[in-house]
Parts: sequence; C-alpha cells; structure tokens
Amino acid sequence: MIKNHFCHLVMIENNMKTKPIFGDLGVFCQGVMFALVGDDKLYLKGGSWLDSWFQEFECGRYCLEKKHSTTTVNYYDVTDLAVHNHSYMQPLIHSSKNLAIRQSVFKNHCENARLRNLPNMNVSLERMLKKASICSVPELLELGAEKAFIKVAKVRALNGRETDKRVLLKLYGAINRLQWQLIQQPTVDRLMLKIAESEF
Repeated sequence: MIKNHFCHLVMIENNMKTKPIFGDLGVFCQGVMFALVGDDKLYLKGGSWLDSWFQEFECGRYCLEKKHSTTTVNYYDVTDLAVHNHSYMQPLIHSSKNLAIRQSVFKNHCENARLRNLPNMNVSLERMLKKASICSVPELLELGAEKAFIKVAKVRALNGRETDKRVLLKLYGAINRLQWQLIQQPTVDRLMLKIAESEF
C-alpha cells in the first residue's frame, strides 16, 4: 500500500510518532509535526528557505477543505518525488523535520522574548511595530512578515512617511531567524510581489 511506503519513507527515526490530522496521518518528531501522509499523497512542511526548494520542484501546497472555505497551509505535495525515488527526497525530509523542530523551539522561546531581541531588530523597528499595535513576538509570528509590514507602512503613511522595503526583509528574517542580507533572491522576489499585489 502506497500509504505504508510513504510512512516508511518519512519515519526515519525510532522516536517518530503518528496521529490523525485533517483526515490524514500527521508524522511527528520531538512532538513537532513535519509531514502529512494520505492514501495517495505525501506532504512535507515548508518554511523559510525550504519554500524556494519546493517551489523549484513545482510542489503544490496542501489545501484544507472546510465547510464554507478552503485554507492553504504550508505543507508541500512531494508525492511525485517520493514515488519516483528522487535523489532530493531524503535531504528534503531531513531539512523539513529539522526546520520544523527549530521553528518550534524558537517559537516557544519567543513567548517571553522582546521584539528587539529578534534577529535584524532594534529599538527603532520595535517602536514601529508597537505603533502599529504589534507589541509582542507571538503577535508578530502570527501575523507574518507581509501583514506586519503592511500594518507598519499604513501607520507611517498616515504621518506622511514612507517605509523602506528592507523593513519587510528584516521582519521576515526576524521571524525565520535569518539575517535579512542572507535571504535568497527567489524569496525576496516573492515577498516583494505579495506587497505589490496587496491593496496597500
């Protein structure tokens, strides 16, 4: 059965566990989910620099069908790569698992952290966020870089001030524990396109 094949492929360590999620099977390592296994689909969790890898392989994202809406989550369909035993499968699985664990540890650490202590942040950028009613690290993480940037830019525009697009990259880097100068160009282009397409 292909589902068993997918489970065997992603459960590369003895301490991994599974439980039902969204009608499929979630695969967990150290209490953090990084993969979804269905009867005929395999999804890996994305995030940060991994997104550009999945996009390069043209992997679609997981769509959760609700009663009155559809929600797209940050898990990428790697079924074709898995079925054809692509050489990148194990590196993708390993990277997805490790990134998911690091992000979870970072998020838990951030519950009591100050905005100014995040990568790329300083007192000035912290003040910008607070003026836009983003007063804590969990609030920033929940909003994401694009929405946080738009809120900051709107508040500054009311006072006749423009907001440097580098602020967007700094926020993305802060959320993903990455120096903004090291963000890869495909990710920069994607972020800038989202801002350009927004109503703002």
